[in-house]
Amino acid sequence: MIIDRLEYADRYVSLHPLFGAAFRYLRDVLGAVPSDGRYSLQEDDLVAIVEQTVGRGEHAHQIEHHRRYIDIQFVVSGEERIGWIPISSCGEPLDAFDSQRDIGFYRDRPLTWLTIPAGCFAIFFPEDGHAPLSGSGPVHKIVIKVAQRLEQILEDLHAELVLAAQLHPEKKAQLQESMRQVQQMIEEQLPPLESFPDRLRDLARDLEVTHPRLTHLVGRIADALAQIGI
Repeated sequence: MIIDRLEYADRYVSLHPLFGAAFRYLRDVLGAVPSDGRYSLQEDDLVAIVEQTVGRGEHAHQIEHHRRYIDIQFVVSGEERIGWIPISSCGEPLDAFDSQRDIGFYRDRPLTWLTIPAGCFAIFFPEDGHAPLSGSGPVHKIVIKVAQRLEQILEDLHAELVLAAQLHPEKKAQLQESMRQVQQMIEEQLPPLESFPDRLRDLARDLEVTHPRLTHLVGRIADALAQIGI
């Protein structure tokens, strides 16, 4: 999670190949912000959602998270208040993750509350649970949805496996073999077998209690395979 002013956004463009285009869009539209709606900037990989609304208050907060997209939430005017908690600390899902809408919800309470004034943005990565519109006043905001690629998620999963010292050897071997298969699909531009995403989700469920971070990453790979293919 990152919070900063738009004039300093170039510090973060190296974090994702599409961040540069996202921040250029925000700068370009500041003089004439488009009407409320959803705008495709680069097909489904980069999408802008413009919204003028009113906060619901902290009492009505709802932790949400995404698997395919990173959120860049920029405040045009007013003030936004957003609760934050890492997904690895969440334990009370409201329902099953909606892969089509790329959103899931938790009952957990945020660990902290963030105030984002006009001219500032917050970046929420898939591991960041966040509760937007938790303020009480009007806010005009633009949310940029930035898609992550399978290669990036695989890198995250590989790094997490290195740290998962207490993971059962059989589960670790299954994950490594799954990673090898996904990497082969990417390199050879092969579509996944229809059952492959479901097998990954089954593996993720087996790890849910002991390794929530691994569960989240494996779920992201399964959703990416099912939604966008290779």
